[in-house]
Amino acid sequence: MDIITGTVGWEFGSSGYSSYTPFSSNAATFDDDLYEEIDNEADLISPSVNTTSYNTITLSFEYSLEDYAGSGDFIVSVWNGTSWIQVFSQTSDMLFEAKSIDVTAYKNANFRVKFKYMDDDWGWGAGLDTYKLTGTNNLSTNEVDELKTIKIGPNPISDKLTFFTDKKVSNINIYNASGVKVHYDEDNNNTINLSQLTKGIYFITFEINGEIYKKKFIKN
Repeated sequence: MDIITGTVGWEFGSSGYSSYTPFSSNAATFDDDLYEEIDNEADLISPSVNTTSYNTITLSFEYSLEDYAGSGDFIVSVWNGTSWIQVFSQTSDMLFEAKSIDVTAYKNANFRVKFKYMDDDWGWGAGLDTYKLTGTNNLSTNEVDELKTIKIGPNPISDKLTFFTDKKVSNINIYNASGVKVHYDEDNNNTINLSQLTKGIYFITFEINGEIYKKKFIKN
């Protein structure tokens, strides 16, 4: 997350902002009303994903925006490999909407999504939930079936975590139970050393052939 102006940014773990609760699950929110600052601008940026092997890519999310007298904007952009391209904006009240956007034209090896909240005076706030990036790729049926069976282990682990596949694993991100990224690994031999992690529950995302996988493991 990047705070461009102001002192506060997006927060996690709430179903809403101000006195409004549009989401049923753990959402990302910017509670402008709580901090009562002006000239806020903060970006929430996704991890990069290699989307070059996909035929189609769809970005979907649920969002909410409650402005005040025209102050308060929610803007969505994607990284096309060289620059940020705006694909959606909401500049007036929209208390809840589910949105799907075709972003196939912007696929690249480091595709990212940026959600921005900004105001020029003061606003109530904004929220974001159920972010998904889905699509179809060029893998054969046999390759897809093989990828679905990929396992990690041992689980629980004490030090090293192994990916049981003969394909290259990359873009490995590990998050603790609070959603904070605690480890990143790019180049590996399908085994990573996690002895530095404290005991607890963790979530891992990793990439194989442009497809992202998410799994859970326990560190003893």
